Amino acid sequence: MRKSCKASCKVLPSCFASIASGPWGGHATPAGTARFALGADEAAAGHFREHAVRYTGVHASNASLTLSSLGIGTYLGAGDDATDEASIASGWNVIDTAANYRGGRAETAVGRALHALRLLGDAERDQLFISTKAGYSPDGLMERLLQEGEVLPTDVVNDVHSMHPSYLLASLDRSLAEMGVTTVDLLYLHNPAESQLAQVGQQAFMQRLRAGFEFCEQARAVGKMRAYGIASWSCFRVPPGHRQHLSLQSVVELAEEVGGKDHGFRYIQLPVSAGMPEAWSKPWQELVQDGVRTRVTLMKAAEKLGLGVFGSGPLMEAELLRKPDVTQAVDGMPQLQHIQDTAPRLLQLARSTPGLLTSLVGHKTPKNVDQNCNLAQLFRGWNALPSLMLVLLGAWTGAGKTVLALQHLTGVRLTIAASAAATVLYTPLIKRHLLAKNLVVAATIAAAPLAGALAAGAAGAGLRAVLAPTAFLFLGILHREIMMDIQDRRGDGASGVRTLPVVLGPRATVGACFALLAASLALTAHAALHGSGLAWAWAARPGLEAPLRAAALALASWNLLQPATAALRVLRAGFAREAVAAAVSHSMASISLGTLLLALLV
Repeated sequence: MRKSCKASCKVLPSCFASIASGPWGGHATPAGTARFALGADEAAAGHFREHAVRYTGVHASNASLTLSSLGIGTYLGAGDDATDEASIASGWNVIDTAANYRGGRAETAVGRALHALRLLGDAERDQLFISTKAGYSPDGLMERLLQEGEVLPTDVVNDVHSMHPSYLLASLDRSLAEMGVTTVDLLYLHNPAESQLAQVGQQAFMQRLRAGFEFCEQARAVGKMRAYGIASWSCFRVPPGHRQHLSLQSVVELAEEVGGKDHGFRYIQLPVSAGMPEAWSKPWQELVQDGVRTRVTLMKAAEKLGLGVFGSGPLMEAELLRKPDVTQAVDGMPQLQHIQDTAPRLLQLARSTPGLLTSLVGHKTPKNVDQNCNLAQLFRGWNALPSLMLVLLGAWTGAGKTVLALQHLTGVRLTIAASAAATVLYTPLIKRHLLAKNLVVAATIAAAPLAGALAAGAAGAGLRAVLAPTAFLFLGILHREIMMDIQDRRGDGASGVRTLPVVLGPRATVGACFALLAASLALTAHAALHGSGLAWAWAARPGLEAPLRAAALALASWNLLQPATAALRVLRAGFAREAVAAAVSHSMASISLGTLLLALLV
């Protein structure tokens, strides 16, 4: 993602004027969003999540949109486009706004940011999921419609909110014009229950909601939106009997009455945070399925009804940062210690909610963008430290497990630099070739200890001693890389990248991973039973060597059982992205322990 050159800089206002004109056509597609995820090289495993598209217009059966787990919220911030452009350019492809945000200026800022991305080629329309909201009027719109008689005073609640079709049409048209697009992927009815349910009563409210849904289906038919939903504050977070409580199943049934089984009501939005956990903690939604009545959480109800859930307010407009009990609890969680500062930890906690598609984050300044985007990224040079350790391990092993490696420090340094550079530069060169990238990554990383031994002057037996850990490291990295391809199979297939899961299918690919693990176990077992690394035990006490070899074999078997179990979970989960991500993230521990064990045994 380009960040240094912005079309919104206004220094040369006409430099891109001839490149693009008119609204940006198109909408988010499975192939486009998968390409976006594939191009986000810095994204951590699990940052992108798949949502099955259950409405018409997709290009393949069972297709899924690939959406970033953190999305751009535009409720907060100044009325400019610098912050929004920086957010979109940082690897997030979910953009959420509303007609009334920032006094009506939010959509204008989003439009400028989208225009910049379009001009500079940093994104394509089919890669971005854009949502907006209608209900609360931006400045002047409601007054104009009332004056023209398009909307009556009785259609407006508290002078600010309406679900009348004429108002929704005017609001949507304004949103499309301000953002410079022909289609939004999602239009929310903005806080309908919070604004109208208690004021007009249940019956009148459902009639008004029906009229809103009828408009949305008409707008879908002419291509102004792809789907619609409800953006809420409290109606899905309060118990039954509360005057603002809304049954999610009743809303879905209404959508089916209006639009049939192919209706466009597919998403909801509500606050999900450490301070507002009701979506996953309270069984306040009633479901009736197959004659069985149950009480479930909002997240479970959405899953059962096939709806995607977006979370808002992960920091509660910074209110959570002012609550010592919350900040102390979050800052004390061991799982979040690798994240700097309380605010990003709260964001991580919110986006980790099971079943949540995306947590929407409002950025006040570009500085906040950089801080929050770090949650979704891996450090660009992450391979440098492992390369250093592997080279030094090889130097130590090849030099007879002595400090002789330090005599050749210059050679070791050059080898470290070459290994680190190779592991970073492979991606743009050979990524699209079948198995090539897997083999090159595995060989490059596995060559580090061998190169370290050579740099330390190892030869003969010392060089042969490095071959076993090098081979184990090669097999382990190859297993991990192939497993990562299972996670990215849809994006790779959409982008023409030929990987094993694309060519053979995920099930056969997992079988190949099991074969690699079996080879790794055979290699380790041979070293445990016959390696000379434990010969010192016989010299110290003749009866000690056999138990140590048995213990080494048991440790090696247990170590490889972990990735094997993770691969089985991938099979049982139907190759779900979360299961694959977990298998990938846990594999490095087994690879590291196994490599070190081999170095000690040989």
